[in-house]
Amino acid sequence: MVHNMMRTPLTTDQMYGWWQKALAGERPPLHDADPQAGWYRRRLVKNGGFVGVKIYWVQDVDEAGELLGTPTLHCTVNGRETDPYAEWSWIAGSAITPEEYDRLMGANIMDAPTKAVDWMKEAPPF
Repeated sequence: MVHNMMRTPLTTDQMYGWWQKALAGERPPLHDADPQAGWYRRRLVKNGGFVGVKIYWVQDVDEAGELLGTPTLHCTVNGRETDPYAEWSWIAGSAITPEEYDRLMGANIMDAPTKAVDWMKEAPPF
């Protein structure tokens, strides 16, 4: 007898549980080769302004809610698609809210995120 098991998509807790714990001030286990979906911030250069980072899952489902393929992890840094595994060591431990991410994405400092900023002369964008 063949048993058909529905391939169910990842739940919100499965996708964002680590980030939710980090945002709440907990210290979930951290592994270099295990990026976690969520919203983060990082600097592109020393003393540069923060930019927004988003790691997220993409999973295709059919009309019945069944997973069509393997979910894939994606990442954007300052709005540009990049490798979540390469970025993780730069952002782990810097969880922010989605609202903070949106604010960083709209900040004027984003005009030159690769330029170091002298914070003694400029007001921080937060």
